[in-house]
Amino acid sequence: MSRMRHEFIKIIGYQTRKYTLRILNQGQTPQALLVVKGKTVKLKPPKKRPTNCAGKKIYTDEVTASLRLIWAFFWYKCRKLLAPLMWQQIDAIAL
Repeated sequence: MSRMRHEFIKIIGYQTRKYTLRILNQGQTPQALLVVKGKTVKLKPPKKRPTNCAGKKIYTDEVTASLRLIWAFFWYKCRKLLAPLMWQQIDAIAL
């Protein structure tokens, strides 16, 4: 595989090995040529998203509602600022 990659780099002229690996490992996508009003148009199928990206529900509705209240109490801070604030006020929050 490495000899083939080196030959590919020599022939094509890419400098980075990572990019050539990505190109070589990428599967062929079927394409169709279509003539529209005298111009040739290349049609590619849409890329499919992985099925595991659907997003699994981690928290229940009660937990989400209480986290939203805490977030509002701390003036909608971002996660990096909110986490330390929550740890400082954990005794008041746990009531």
